[in-house]
Amino acid sequence: MDATTEVVIGNSRYQISRVDAETGAFLLYQVMSSIRKAILEDKSEDEPNKQEQPVVEKSPEEKQKEIEEQTAAMIQNLLMNVDRQMFSRIQRDALSVCGQFTAVGEVETILPLLMASGKIAIPSLKFDIQTLVTLTQKSLEFNLLPFFQSGGFKAVMK
Repeated sequence: MDATTEVVIGNSRYQISRVDAETGAFLLYQVMSSIRKAILEDKSEDEPNKQEQPVVEKSPEEKQKEIEEQTAAMIQNLLMNVDRQMFSRIQRDALSVCGQFTAVGEVETILPLLMASGKIAIPSLKFDIQTLVTLTQKSLEFNLLPFFQSGGFKAVMK
């Protein structure tokens, strides 16, 4: 499991690191709670004549892509269905492990996105909704995907 990943958004490059296990567990339970609510709502709206789809064997690559897509969808569902206070906490946790690559003199360094207070540290990002939303989503995906790759979907579905 990689300790970091890089993403490019617009003309900037960002590094995302792993959250600590305590923060990861909190984020994971938030995602699982959100998806369970969505599943329960979906079951109550099921049509009585809805037919099961046949099971098709998938390649390992197809399975991996499906897990990545499902994880992204669960995270998006969570972010769309929490109140502002919880959204702020989740976003702060997600962005706290993000940094922007920048040149300082002739040396490339990574500037943290957040100050210790939780405020955005990079002036150009203070009003950049698209970048902050993308980094929040990508950070959550990077940090939670290993759980779902190792069979975590079964835990969500129970």
